[in-house]
Amino acid sequence: MATKGILSGHSMQPSLDFEYEGVPMAPPQAPKSKQAVKARSRSKLATPMLLVLVPTFCTILLAYPFLAVGSLVPVVGFFALPTLLSATVFLCYANSWLLYLTLAQKNPPTDYTLARYLPFLPYSPYRVYKVTLTTLAILRDLVSSSAIALFFDLQFRRVLVLGGRDSHLIVKKNILYAEGGRRLDVYFPVRDAAAPDGALAPVILFVGGGNWTWWSRKAGAQLALRFRRLGYVVVVPDLRQWPEVKTAGMVEDLRLALEWTGVHIKNYHGNTAEIHLFGYGSGAHISALTVIQDAVVLSRDEHYARNTPVVPEGHELETRIDVSHGIRQCQIWGARARLPRIAGIILIAGVFDVVKQLRVEHEKGIDEISALRRACGPSSQAILQSCPSHLLFGSKQLLDPARLPPKWMLIAGGKDDQVNYTQSVLMSVLLHGVGMDEVSLKLYKEETHVGCLGSLMHETRYSPLFINEIEDFIEYLPEAEIQRRKREAEGGGRKRGRSSLGRL
Repeated sequence: MATKGILSGHSMQPSLDFEYEGVPMAPPQAPKSKQAVKARSRSKLATPMLLVLVPTFCTILLAYPFLAVGSLVPVVGFFALPTLLSATVFLCYANSWLLYLTLAQKNPPTDYTLARYLPFLPYSPYRVYKVTLTTLAILRDLVSSSAIALFFDLQFRRVLVLGGRDSHLIVKKNILYAEGGRRLDVYFPVRDAAAPDGALAPVILFVGGGNWTWWSRKAGAQLALRFRRLGYVVVVPDLRQWPEVKTAGMVEDLRLALEWTGVHIKNYHGNTAEIHLFGYGSGAHISALTVIQDAVVLSRDEHYARNTPVVPEGHELETRIDVSHGIRQCQIWGARARLPRIAGIILIAGVFDVVKQLRVEHEKGIDEISALRRACGPSSQAILQSCPSHLLFGSKQLLDPARLPPKWMLIAGGKDDQVNYTQSVLMSVLLHGVGMDEVSLKLYKEETHVGCLGSLMHETRYSPLFINEIEDFIEYLPEAEIQRRKREAEGGGRKRGRSSLGRL
């Protein structure tokens, strides 16, 4: 796909609706009392409405094909056609209301004052129409990506492979990596017969999607099993999700999982020098945010240290450090966990410009049922702090690229209706802008959002290409990384030499 075709009609800068400077930031919302939170929680009518809507929706949906056929029959169609039109309107509203009743009741908009009495529901025909179109697009993506077959294949593997007598040779389950019951699974690599005894395998830590709400490590079993057969150690952690935590809690969990991996993965035949972070969908957003936030804060602190003059006692300090408001406010979430050195990062169909994605969701009419606003916001300042592209853009003058993973791979589908491929293009441009040379952008014209992940779980037309690209990426060692390892090896040799002389 030509670069000109990719960039035409799309801005390659982050959305500037909320700038770091010059535009007032919405103040962080004050903590609400338990009574106020309870008043905006799920209405008591939500559950009864679900109990009525679900069977009614299923019944009319089953009758819909018969009504459609009957509307074509003379005489019968005189009665069937109006019924068909009424059923169509009902199904559209019922679909939207079911989504709102299950996804939008825990944190409705602050201006909706009837949450205690009435569920938060869409009544506008135009919004219902947009929600219905988006639902159909997602269903089409699921069907075209064989999601149903993948679901049953996952259950098969969980029972017969991971639940079998020899499962302990394949995976170590339920490893506690942080307090609070946060656990992960480690999949052992299939050993290469030509590999020497004791050889350590590259490591992949996989963070899946799920709209920031429902990711579970059990859902990553198919991908983990496939990559373990290729000779990789695969770590799949559980991260807390919204509404239990917001993005800050998710980043903290990922930092803890990465710290555990850096300390313990040798015990599972993994090479600590080859830890690769792999994120999909919302997991790609959290993965990118974790490493970029760490690099931005550390680079900013170094910038302050280099440019803050030593002032004699009794004199006022005058600094001219040009750091934007958003970067000054940035902090590392979960800083108590230290990140290991990450050899590379693979991001598939990720959200990197949260502001732009919020605008897309608003245009599609799903902003009130998507978890993005509630997981990252609600204030504009909080949204910016959860936005990897804005952190990169705001820190481009001071960011030390050596603090980022040395190589990046961005993968997106040309037919992704949920997260447009321009998100990945933007991220690639920004990474190059801060001095990252090893950034690989892979765009697949016919691939969808779910299809990008499905191609890594079962055989599709893109599967061989996906796997080969990722294998080549993991095996590739940038020149800067080669030089760094040489320096470390030489430093280690000098230390051992001094230690030996000391003993003599």
